[in-house]
Amino acid sequence: MLRVGGAIFAIFVAFAFATPNRVAESHPGGTDGNGCHVCRTNCTERWGIPYGYYHRHYPVRPCFASAPAPAAPPPAPAPPPSPYAARPISAAQGCSALYPGRAVVIFAWSTGLVAGDSQWLDLSLFDNGFVGGTYVGAGPFAGYAGSFIWDGLLPGAVHYYRVNTHAYGGWHPSGTYSFRTQLC
Repeated sequence: MLRVGGAIFAIFVAFAFATPNRVAESHPGGTDGNGCHVCRTNCTERWGIPYGYYHRHYPVRPCFASAPAPAAPPPAPAPPPSPYAARPISAAQGCSALYPGRAVVIFAWSTGLVAGDSQWLDLSLFDNGFVGGTYVGAGPFAGYAGSFIWDGLLPGAVHYYRVNTHAYGGWHPSGTYSFRTQLC
């Protein structure tokens, strides 16, 4: 019994002398289960680390497991639409007669300053600026067209749409609009 106690005492003494003395400094923000946090105040000025750096102290080093997502900068404001871009007016909807349980939407828009060469109606379930491969398009329509019926849409989902007009040698997308399809 004494031998076990002596071994515990020896481990304690070895640990106490092997651990360097540290001055405790507090910093803003708590730590997570990994003993880490994201620096949000006085990062560079006081601590010498970049803002948003996910780390732990003593010594300061990065944390990798369970890192929280860094705060995203606010999105840049969208540029105003081109005067040649179409202006969506409405997206009236109902339940599809051809596709039971699906929605039908009647899109209407006005053309820009001049009728373009052609137009496409783009539709997506993602609000991501219509990144290639994440949306579908209907068209091409004549540059003077102003409506389209889209049948068989997923009910109860938010959809994002735009009208993309080709005029004067370039594409002129409208702003992005959205609606939620009704449950059918």
